[in-house]
Amino acid sequence: MRDPVSQVVVKRQPRALPPEVPTEELRLEPPPELPRGQQEGMLMQLLPTLGMGSSMVYFFMPGAAPMMKIMGVMMMLSTLAMTIAMITRHRQGSQGQRADMRRDYLKYLAQTRRTVRRTARRQRDAQFYLHPAPEQLWAIVAEGSRVWERRLTDDDFVQVRLGLGTQQLSTPLIAPRPPPWTSWSR
Repeated sequence: MRDPVSQVVVKRQPRALPPEVPTEELRLEPPPELPRGQQEGMLMQLLPTLGMGSSMVYFFMPGAAPMMKIMGVMMMLSTLAMTIAMITRHRQGSQGQRADMRRDYLKYLAQTRRTVRRTARRQRDAQFYLHPAPEQLWAIVAEGSRVWERRLTDDDFVQVRLGLGTQQLSTPLIAPRPPPWTSWSR
């Protein structure tokens, strides 16, 4: 006599998918170009000062009244003070502009770094969901919701985890192209 064969019917629930990982490429912005050729701007700022200085000759002509000479000295001192202030402001302005550009670019790089790390963390979480650590497998089997979750049509059907290692980021980083005039320095 034959023993009846027992069967266990397993009803599979729809597969719970791993966390979604972004895959679009991430284009990095080039650093800002440093301003060049600011000497012309400085010369244009000093032209009015030179004009005022040349007009002071009138105050020191022979036979000028003492009050005119006092006015000439005051005008000369104010012209000198204005020249010093313009030179100082011009130097601080270009350095301040450079510092602002640098600060903005470093802020952009920090934001990009956070985005890349977030993507790497999400990619790692998805991989650990799909391929859990061997010591976690017993808990997954005991819980039962993920048993028999992979079907023949799934991309990861019959994939196994053999170990840990480094992996490419799911969002490729596209480096900026250097300007053509800098190619000689490489």
